[in-house]
Amino acid sequence: MRIALWGAGNTLNKVIDDIDSSMHTIEFLIDCDKQKAGLSKMGVPIRHYKDIDLKKIDAIVITTVFVSEVLNIIKTEFSQFEGAVFEDVEHFLAYEYVTISHKEIVKNPFYEILEKNCFLYDTDKRLQYLEIYDRYFSKFRDTNVVFMEVGVYQGASLQLWKEYFGPKCKIIGIDVNEECLKYRDGQIEIEIGSQESVYFWNYIKNKYPQIDILLDDGGHMMKQQIITFEQMFPHLSKKGIYMCEDIFTSYWEPWSGGWGKKCTFIEYLKNMIDHMETKFAPDTKWAAVESFYHSQIVNNVKSICFYQGIAVVEKDIVTKKIDNMLVGKH
Repeated sequence: MRIALWGAGNTLNKVIDDIDSSMHTIEFLIDCDKQKAGLSKMGVPIRHYKDIDLKKIDAIVITTVFVSEVLNIIKTEFSQFEGAVFEDVEHFLAYEYVTISHKEIVKNPFYEILEKNCFLYDTDKRLQYLEIYDRYFSKFRDTNVVFMEVGVYQGASLQLWKEYFGPKCKIIGIDVNEECLKYRDGQIEIEIGSQESVYFWNYIKNKYPQIDILLDDGGHMMKQQIITFEQMFPHLSKKGIYMCEDIFTSYWEPWSGGWGKKCTFIEYLKNMIDHMETKFAPDTKWAAVESFYHSQIVNNVKSICFYQGIAVVEKDIVTKKIDNMLVGKH
């Protein structure tokens, strides 16, 4: 790929070292300072943005901290540019990772969507999450699935979900920022409210009787995660999926977390595993323990799975007694 780097600042050396020269060619550097035009840095010529030939490049990678200013220039001055624009080198390297490395290893629709749109969907999703999404969500593709995401941010992930699930899906975004209302469209609903509010979740449950998947990528505070789970997991449809992202905040003190701290979301789920299994214990002393989680939650948890950064809770009706084991003759 023929690329141009926008910015010739102090971090340029590292940026150039990070880019694989066997796969990409840095044609020139772009700068807004006319006095730098005609000079070079690390052997790469510097061009003023008004004097570049856009036909010579396939992508622009922004390396300056003045990202919004550069994006405005690109929007107004480079309207005919048909290549890709990456807001920082990390986005470019991630695109490279998806299109070159993982494309050959894993056939994952999320990679294909991101490649096709060349990171048009500027999400803050971690690449390792994509395989987890597809593992649990693939069975809902091209169905009338109702998908809820807590935490809209800039709205890009809503578009990602819409393309992944297809034209029959319904996407519901939850955020505290009223500016997110602008992301509504024919398939996307936006609701404004706090995930710490039980009253808000009661409103949501009344308005949306069917929710098949809930992805919590909201504030990541312990109280927010626990309240959201307790309010919304019982509301999920049978065989629904509950997923919570960035659960490592359970170990971050600013998020009310801490190693082994009882009030964290991870400890909450770890305790739930005990309550799931003690229902089969012969000792009656566990009966009081089981009551800690009401039956709407524990008796409908099929599985709890932990991944790096993500917890997944699958819903299904679970019997109270283990079925008799079938043993064949030996």
